[in-house]
Amino acid sequence: MKKTLCILLILSIFVGLYPYRTYAEFDYIDYIDVKIESNKKYGEKVNLYSEDGFNIYDRNDKAYELLNIDDREIYLLGDGFGKVEIYDSYGDLITTMPADKSIIIGSGDIDNSIIKVDENRYRDYITFLDNGSNLLVINHIHIENYLFGVLAREIPANSPIDALRAQAVVARSFAYTSVNKHIDEGFNLCGSTHCQVYGGYEWEHPNTNQAILDTYGDYISYDGQIANTPYHSNSGGYTESSENVWGGKLPYLVSVEDEYSLNSPNSSWSVNLTPRELADKLSANGIDVGDVTDLQILETSKSDRVEMVRIVGSKGEELISGSELRTILGVSSIKSTLFSVNKEGSSDTKKAYIIGANGQAKEVNLSGMYIIDANNRTTVNRNTSNRARGEDSFTNLEGTISVKPTSFTFEGKGYGHGVGMSQYGAIEMAKLGYNYIEIIEHYYNGVDVINLGK
Repeated sequence: MKKTLCILLILSIFVGLYPYRTYAEFDYIDYIDVKIESNKKYGEKVNLYSEDGFNIYDRNDKAYELLNIDDREIYLLGDGFGKVEIYDSYGDLITTMPADKSIIIGSGDIDNSIIKVDENRYRDYITFLDNGSNLLVINHIHIENYLFGVLAREIPANSPIDALRAQAVVARSFAYTSVNKHIDEGFNLCGSTHCQVYGGYEWEHPNTNQAILDTYGDYISYDGQIANTPYHSNSGGYTESSENVWGGKLPYLVSVEDEYSLNSPNSSWSVNLTPRELADKLSANGIDVGDVTDLQILETSKSDRVEMVRIVGSKGEELISGSELRTILGVSSIKSTLFSVNKEGSSDTKKAYIIGANGQAKEVNLSGMYIIDANNRTTVNRNTSNRARGEDSFTNLEGTISVKPTSFTFEGKGYGHGVGMSQYGAIEMAKLGYNYIEIIEHYYNGVDVINLGK
C-alpha cells in the first residue's frame, strides 16, 4: 500500500519578515523515504538497536502501533520473496512484515524515535523494500529531521549562524524539488552527493540543528513555485547559469558576480598532469587518442567556465565538454570547470617559411595546422619530417619542430558546478553582517523566502 506523502496547504503570507504575497496551493511534504546503508543481500542481517524497544506501525497510521517489541536488539532478514523476517537477539522469530514499505519500525519512544541500524543511528522510522535483487534499507523520516542529518555533512558546522540558516533553507528547498529523483526505484532520495549527503543522527551538530529550527518550514519560491536550489562549495568569483551546466534555462539560476567567494578555501587551485597521465585517464573512460600532444579550450561560458575542449593525440582528436573532462580527470582534482591550461615544453610559435617564386620568404605559423596524407590529417609535431622540395629533389632540413608538451597544468578557481549558492561565499556574507534571506537573494535571482510550516 502506498501513501502520497503530501498534504494540501493554502497559505497566505502576512506582514512580517516576508513580502506581501499570497501563495496558491502548495503540497507540503512531511515524510520522505531516504535510502540508507548499502543494499543487503537476501539472508544478510540488518541489526537494529533501540534503548526503548520497538513499535511497528502501518505507515498510513502512525498513531497506533500494530506490535510492540520489548527487546532492545533485533535483526531482520530478507527472504527473497517480498517479506522481511524479524528475530530477537536469541534468533527466535518474532514476526514477518512485507518488504514494500507499507510497514514501518519506530523506537518505543514515540516522541523521540532514534534507531541504530548496524553502526549508525537514524531518527523516526526504518522500513524495507525488496527490489527483486536486494533488500533496501530505508529511513522513513520527517523532512525537518532529515535536514538535521544533512547540514553538518554539507557545510562546516562552525560557520556563522546566518550562513547555516541560508544552507538550511536551500537544502530544504532542494529536498522538496528532488523528491522524485529515485521514485522509480521506490524511494525519494539517496544519502550521497547525487541528492544531498545524509549522515543520519550521528552527524548532527547543535549549531546546524539550531539553524534548522530557526528556519523551520522556510522555503525558497519563484513565481509561486518552490525553487530548485542547487548549491556548491565555492564559485571562484562568478556563479554559473544552470543552462550552461544541465540545459534548461531557469530565471533564478543565472550567473552572478560573487566576490564573497574569493580568498577562501578552493577559491584557486592548480593540478599538473603529464601527457601519459592524461592519456591513461582518457583511455580508461573510452577515449583513445594515443599520446596526448595538445589540449585546447574551444568554448567558455559567460562566467569563463570551460564548455568545450579539443584533445589532440597521436591517433587523432576528440571534442568533449568541460564537465566531461572534469569527470574523467576527477572532480576532487579538477575542482571546477573554471580553469585554464598551461602547456609546458610546447611552443606557441611554431613557424615555417615558404619560399615564393620571387625568392622571397613568407612566415607561416603552424599552430593548429595539419599535414594531409592519404589516410588522415596528422598534427604537425616533433615526429614530423621537415623537408623542403627543390626543382629536382627533396632536401631534409636540420632539426625538428618540438610542439608536444611535457606537462599540462590546470589552473582553476572554485569548487563544484558553480550553480546557485556558494557555501563559502555565504559564510563570508554572514561574516560581513548579511542575514540568511539577503544571502539567498544574492545567489538566487528574484526569489522569495516563504514559510509552509509555522
